[in-house]
Amino acid sequence: MNMLKTLVLIPLLLIAGYTAADSHTNEPLGYGVGFILKVSDPAAIAGAITEVRTTDLGKNSPSSVVLSQLVAGGEKGATHTIGVFYQSAANIDKAQAMNEAMKVGEKIGPVFQAAAERLNVVMWTLMRRSVKEGAVTSDNPVSMGYVLEVSDQSAFMDAFDPLWQSVTKTFPGNVAFGAILANGDSPGTHFVSFSANNMETLLGGVQAMQASQAMAAYTEEAPSFRSVVGESINRRLLSFPESSD
Repeated sequence: MNMLKTLVLIPLLLIAGYTAADSHTNEPLGYGVGFILKVSDPAAIAGAITEVRTTDLGKNSPSSVVLSQLVAGGEKGATHTIGVFYQSAANIDKAQAMNEAMKVGEKIGPVFQAAAERLNVVMWTLMRRSVKEGAVTSDNPVSMGYVLEVSDQSAFMDAFDPLWQSVTKTFPGNVAFGAILANGDSPGTHFVSFSANNMETLLGGVQAMQASQAMAAYTEEAPSFRSVVGESINRRLLSFPESSD
């Protein structure tokens, strides 16, 4: 099954999963693992996540967890995603050890088996992030994102850099960019995501970006170095931040 479209559901919410401010670097800012689900009982899934994350050990986890609902786009059957976000690769190992100590699989495995079907698992790394203070304050922000297949990395970055500078100044929300590490045999290599408090702000900001001179300059040559292979919109339902200790 081609899961490129559902893949974008996870990067969209990584904006809520990291604490770093505006960043532009060649070093990863963090990592994410996304579970793409077909859910029959959303309340049961939310309850299982809450049960684990509100335990003493769960509160100290070096990971952030976000449950979101697909609003538009995505593969047939996908309804929700769970994004797990880490500030470093070392934190992935620490979180795994904590999960084993809490016997997370034994506690919530039966709930997930009964209430959801897992369609895919995706892993990515965050490379850039722009956060405007006070721009995204809702408990249930909405996000839109694009998955790209980049064929010429150098040409892509040359064209993407000025677009990034323009968009991050004008978009009325948060923006993230990263690279896909693993997604089976799907060709997606990168993603860009946008997050805002509500649909009016999100869609208005994306439409303004699409009509900008910076986007026109970017898209003039874009077909020679990248293709858009997925896009979708989602809404965050539940979020548990990583431990601040």
